[in-house]
Amino acid sequence: TTFFEGLRVLIIDDKKTVRTILRKYLGCWGCELEEAENGTQALEVLRSRARSDRNIQLAIVDLRMSGMDGWQFASEVNADKVINSTKLILLTPAGMSGAEAKMKLLKWFDGYLGKPVKRGELLEKVFRVVNSDFDLETVDVEEIDELEAFISQAAVRKEKRSLRILVAEDHEVNQMLFKTILEKMGYLVEPALDGLEAVEVVAKEHFDLIFMDIQMPVMNGFQATEKIRALGFKGPIIAVTANVIKEEIAKSRQVGMDDFLTKPFKQKDLLPYLKKWLPDAGADGKEKPESGELFDFEKAVETFMGKEEVVKKLLHSYTEKAAGQIEALQAAVKDQDFEVVRTEAHSIKGGAWNLQAKKLGCPAAELEKAGREKLGAEAKRCLTELQKVFLLFKKFIRQY
Repeated sequence: TTFFEGLRVLIIDDKKTVRTILRKYLGCWGCELEEAENGTQALEVLRSRARSDRNIQLAIVDLRMSGMDGWQFASEVNADKVINSTKLILLTPAGMSGAEAKMKLLKWFDGYLGKPVKRGELLEKVFRVVNSDFDLETVDVEEIDELEAFISQAAVRKEKRSLRILVAEDHEVNQMLFKTILEKMGYLVEPALDGLEAVEVVAKEHFDLIFMDIQMPVMNGFQATEKIRALGFKGPIIAVTANVIKEEIAKSRQVGMDDFLTKPFKQKDLLPYLKKWLPDAGADGKEKPESGELFDFEKAVETFMGKEEVVKKLLHSYTEKAAGQIEALQAAVKDQDFEVVRTEAHSIKGGAWNLQAKKLGCPAAELEKAGREKLGAEAKRCLTELQKVFLLFKKFIRQY
């Protein structure tokens, strides 16, 4: 199945056997593939493709290569704004050392995958990395705030009792999308590949909600719902379909379905259903985080595994780098160089959110969107707001 049709991927490993295995897996999923035997060669490929507007979207690189290792390669990519939009996955041997584990704090890589590489793990990792920011291009800042608050509350619920959701879906990519989104929100997810499997698992286990695809092999969603209701299941069942037509709506109601989710869907699309049908979703009494926080030191330390000194060093190095990026943005907005606007704003946004500086990240996200959509007046407005917040941020972090 062509899960990743047209995805441009660079495989970097000094062992031909590993490259051959990865090429076999990724090729059958529809990826456009290139190979490199070492980091130097890989950087040449990345820069060459960027010059020809055929940017490599994902690079999978081995940690331990002769000459330039995986960390050195990532450092080079991160420092080069021409190619640093490429997502990176690091292949690691078993038993990563303590020093290498600390390198993760730099967040140069979007994902890590152990060797030997297994097909299923590769599929899931590539899917997660490629779709890691699928909402940011379409969701406005208010929606992001609401979603982050909801996910934060879900983490608290998880400490009490995780709600269980059954996903009956025969398409592997859709199933993985459900799993990725719902687990991030703190739910336990059980997959079923067809209607019959869904019926069998409901007969044995408790679920708080079911997402039920209508068109499935062996037993379709309508038939499965009838049997599940006959078993005495009282919880909500949400039909998942690409075509909400009058006849399907009537049939869904008749067999006992409660609501409809239209495919394709994104993370923000699931939020209303969870709030509507799960009684304690977002209602645990936890105070909603302030959307206007300049910087949350405690959360930042938690993100970086309790290392206060690491956070303090990163704060000041990030601030210095961001100051230079804002100067570059001033020139780019004036010259209407929207690609520079997009890439620099994206970098500021990512660093701010990783450091738990939400109020700084939000105008950067708006500026990134303006750059992507080539909106000159909007980019100017967003840059002014970003500059104001950055000055407040610089003043605020002096205490650290």
